[in-house]
This record gives sequence, structure tokens and C-alpha cells, in this order.
Amino acid sequence: MTADPARAARDEAAIAEFRRLRDAGDRRILHRSVDGELVLYRPDELGFRRSGPANTIRTRRGALALAVGTGILCAVCLIAGAVVAAAGGPGAAIAVPGLLFGAVAAWAAILGARERRAEGVRASRGVPEPSTGPGS
Repeated sequence: MTADPARAARDEAAIAEFRRLRDAGDRRILHRSVDGELVLYRPDELGFRRSGPANTIRTRRGALALAVGTGILCAVCLIAGAVVAAAGGPGAAIAVPGLLFGAVAAWAAILGARERRAEGVRASRGVPEPSTGPGS
């Protein structure tokens, strides 16, 4: 519970609106924004969740950095696997981790694209950015 009665009243109003919309069949997500207010986000406005226990990527730039880094590792492993296979060695043993790095790069690219789309939707609708901290 918050010590600010005005904020508590705004929170209760947001929760009541969330329940009303949910009962009407509207799909919304109740989440705190960066300014601490409870906001009803549409799924396309939220992007990816930043406050989960295992979520270390919190920005679009973070997703891009992960995609580029693992993409480079993917390319290095695949090239090394091809070179070793051409020399008669076990190239697949080197190429398999490259495929795993490629899957992580694709996942990170999808996360980044989803967040970029959500940033645009939030900007066009004037919705604040979701918070990144715990308890949101």
C-alpha cells in the first residue's frame, strides 16, 4: 500500500477500469509506467516485459546488441565448422553451437522488432513507457 492517498485512489480507479474492460472482453494489461502510475496497456503497446525475474534485456538496444553478438558467434561457428569439415574433421561438432547461436540471434531480433513497434504505438497514442523495475 502506498502512503499517498491520491495515488492509492488513482490505482483503485485504474484497477476498477481494468476489471470493467476485462469483463467486457477487452484484453488489457495492468502495468506500472516509468512515472509509477498504473496504466492499462494494450498488448501491442507493452512490447516485451522488462520486469520478469529472468529478463535481463530491458531495451530495444539491448535486444539489438544480443542479436548482433550472437549472430557474429553463429557466423564464426558455421564458418569454422565448414573449414574443419572441408579438412576432413568433425565440422558438425563446431557447426551445431553455431545453429544455437543463430536461434538466440533470431529470438533477440524478434524481441527488438516487437519493442520497436511498441515504442511507435506508445508514441502515437501518448501512452507512457512501462517501468523496468520490480514490483511493477
